[in-house]
Amino acid sequence: MTSLAYALARAGLIRALTAYTGITTADGAFDGTATLIDSNLINRNDFISEKTILIMSGDAKDEDKGALSFNKVNGTITLQGTGFSAKIKAGTIYRVLNISTVEIDVANMDAKIGTNTDAAGTTTLFAWLARLLALGSQGLVYYGKVTQIDDATHFRVAGLTGFGDAYFKNYRAYVVRDAAGLGAAPQGEMQPCSAYDSTDGIFTHTAFSTGLAVDDEVLLLHERIAEIKDLIDRLTAARAGYLDNINNADLANVIRQVAEAADTFSFDETSALEQDMVTVTITARAKIGGIWLDMVNVTQDTTIKVYHKVDGTNFREVSSSAWTTTDSDGVLIEGFTAYRDIKVTLTCGGGGAGSVNVPYAIV
Repeated sequence: MTSLAYALARAGLIRALTAYTGITTADGAFDGTATLIDSNLINRNDFISEKTILIMSGDAKDEDKGALSFNKVNGTITLQGTGFSAKIKAGTIYRVLNISTVEIDVANMDAKIGTNTDAAGTTTLFAWLARLLALGSQGLVYYGKVTQIDDATHFRVAGLTGFGDAYFKNYRAYVVRDAAGLGAAPQGEMQPCSAYDSTDGIFTHTAFSTGLAVDDEVLLLHERIAEIKDLIDRLTAARAGYLDNINNADLANVIRQVAEAADTFSFDETSALEQDMVTVTITARAKIGGIWLDMVNVTQDTTIKVYHKVDGTNFREVSSSAWTTTDSDGVLIEGFTAYRDIKVTLTCGGGGAGSVNVPYAIV
């Protein structure tokens, strides 16, 4: 039998997004740590960690979650957090997508930023800042305690005088610690400095949400250093919104899976007319994994055709294959992506004795 090629070129888009499609072989854990198990992944290299797992069937259908880790010894994928809304049971269809998840991206960024307890010499942003401070004033970061408040937009640091009036213009004032040590506002806030009085160490700045107090601790950050935080803030919000949109709408539309179905077609072998075996109604772009036909009962050479309603009204033939009674009984129409209705037809020469059953399955 002549093999059937992909019917539609849009299948290339699916391949670009999907790294792997599988079916779980055992029930995964669902006890605070969530896993899915696929023995077909045993001894495979780790192409899964930090990718997105999209569930295509079962109780958690259409949900996605980041893959925290992969164990190639037993084919187990451990999911981020507590996993999906339901246990992933054996027989569940899933995909590994070539995109990372918001939660993993944010966790990675948090790890790179670190905390204010990270020692100088480690690789976090806080550690690098600590190292710069330990080395003294390098032009990028300066530390000081507020010694006087003039008004909501002016504070003084007695230890930061004599740099020249233009020196700290466009630096950012970042409040590291409030004087009481309770983490109260404006701790954690950052505002730009528009002017600096070198003689008295007076900083002019945009007002914080709450006024500074004497003994509040501040970092004066060079604007290029401060832009790192700006970039992280923008990327976090933008990426979260972007992936939310993909996960909630676009991605679902791009790789929606046609519902699985199985039935038996009564094929009239006394007729030479083309007969519609199955028609699949499609209302939005969808993936058909494949269509299986069991020709064991067929006694006549048969032509198998696939049609697609390209213009939304008329079915157009997109592939044709000749099957003979000496070919294998099992026939696979390979998977493709469709955006409108498709149908499969059978045609023989009409020399049979009657009707025969042709089981088929859409997967």
